[in-house]
Amino acid sequence: MLYDDADFYRAYDPLDDFSKEAYSSQYVNVLVLQDKKRGGAKLWYIDENHEKQLLEEMGELNMGNYTTLRDFIIEAKTDFPASRYILFLYNHGGGWKGACWDDTDDDWLTMDEIRRALVEAGGVNIIGFTAPCLMGCIEGAYELRECVEVYIGSEEMSGYSLWFNSINQLCNLLNEKPNISTLELGKEIVNMIKENNPYFGTIEDYIYRIIMFLTGRIFYLYPPEKTISAVRTDKLNELIIEIDK
Repeated sequence: MLYDDADFYRAYDPLDDFSKEAYSSQYVNVLVLQDKKRGGAKLWYIDENHEKQLLEEMGELNMGNYTTLRDFIIEAKTDFPASRYILFLYNHGGGWKGACWDDTDDDWLTMDEIRRALVEAGGVNIIGFTAPCLMGCIEGAYELRECVEVYIGSEEMSGYSLWFNSINQLCNLLNEKPNISTLELGKEIVNMIKENNPYFGTIEDYIYRIIMFLTGRIFYLYPPEKTISAVRTDKLNELIIEIDK
């Protein structure tokens, strides 16, 4: 599931780039809830040929309201039941403050709202913040410890370009090894991102993003300080006790 909240100023909408890589198959179903700055939200299915199939016109949605996220997860689980669920969120991030600002409704998802959405929808196995900055914080992972098994995010600056090529590899891996454990899958996702960003966090990386900026693929430049991590949530209670000490 991709929660594509592109309803913000000068938003880059990752749907086309995402659909070029993602695909559904015998083992995988790919769903996208898309909301842009203009026009109503849409629910898409990405088929085996990377084609976007429109499932539903949703009208204007507040992507910063937890019920929107909750209902998206519930609908996905109802219409496409699976043994494992992966949820990606796209938009800005604010660390412990939350993510997914919706400019039209002047709202965003606090970490507690994300938790409520997940709890009421029955949770997911993996949650990944595919562009939101600062979401690789221990506070965020701790907040969701009871409704996700693996929490993926960047502790520093981020951007969707960080995930280029990795979505296709993820779909390939799920098809080749549908029984891979969730913890191993989390590790593999991080390794994919690292392999697909050979200049990760270097001046070459910054030059690359300048080129992306000039060609219109991204709109914001920031220092080459990018990280990514996958956190297993079943160890967080022990970790927090030690942090408190």
